[in-house]
Amino acid sequence: MSIETLTALAIFAIVTSVTPGPGNAMVLASSANVGFGRTFPTVVGLVVGLVAMLLVAGLGMGTVITGSPVVFAILKATSAAYLLHMAWSLAKNASLPDGSFHARPMPFRHAVVFPCLNPKAWIMAITAMAVYAPADNPIIGVATVTALFAAINLPSIAIWAAFGAALQGHLSHPSRLRWFNRAMGALLVASVVPIALDSL
Repeated sequence: MSIETLTALAIFAIVTSVTPGPGNAMVLASSANVGFGRTFPTVVGLVVGLVAMLLVAGLGMGTVITGSPVVFAILKATSAAYLLHMAWSLAKNASLPDGSFHARPMPFRHAVVFPCLNPKAWIMAITAMAVYAPADNPIIGVATVTALFAAINLPSIAIWAAFGAALQGHLSHPSRLRWFNRAMGALLVASVVPIALDSL
């Protein structure tokens, strides 16, 4: 793989990894509630899930999901339902009598599955493999694309977790944290809109 291709792939990975989306919003909210350390396993889980998706796409099985209208429609519906469930759980997170919050980060195993429920993430993974993995050496190409994406995805998501942790001081007052959680829940609801519009 040429330096030019690697550079283009790196830019693609940065743009798709660091820009706002359901995963980054969820990590931001989690870290603001429970801190960077407790959220980091979630960050790692999201990266592992993305790596699995890239490998599936690299093996050519991703088109089974995106190429079947029925399977893709089920994936969209599942994704929308899960995001709405997460948004509701976050928005209703209220303070306890002592002023603390009963919040738990997304478990590692759930974080691994989370990217796989995002239809746009599947399209991104398939696009990355189709455009940047060389056809003349598919094994090396798939491995290179996957490794570079993982190397960029981890710090990109960790930035969102660090930003959430930095907000903890400002959100130490229960009412502020409550409104922050409601705002993040609304952001997750907003992320469902493109999925719904794609179904029309």
